[in-house]
Amino acid sequence: MTLPASDADARFERAIDRWFRDRMRLEPAIASFVGVHEHDGRLPSASREAIDERVDFWRAAVSEMERFSADDLTPSHSLDRDLLVHEGRLALHELTQRRTWAGRGSSASPSGSKAPRRC
Repeated sequence: MTLPASDADARFERAIDRWFRDRMRLEPAIASFVGVHEHDGRLPSASREAIDERVDFWRAAVSEMERFSADDLTPSHSLDRDLLVHEGRLALHELTQRRTWAGRGSSASPSGSKAPRRC
């Protein structure tokens, strides 16, 4: 690993490390998929509290990333920042607007239409 090019890059790397660790804790299935096995014994929660925690997580992540100026970061970190902001906005849209999680356990499919009945 090379040394960070600036103080902003060092702060960015710490923020990314924290983001990754917290995301793996909140989404244990993703952690297992990417090879982080300390959460293998946990299942993701679909409770309203867990959804609210994920919304808070993504809002904080987007806010923190937006505080980094692209001009202060190396091109690689600037791209990582932009990608994380985009991913966070997409996750927030899914969690707060589309709300496919709200259809779990009901007769509604994620698109909001009725699921076909089985005989």
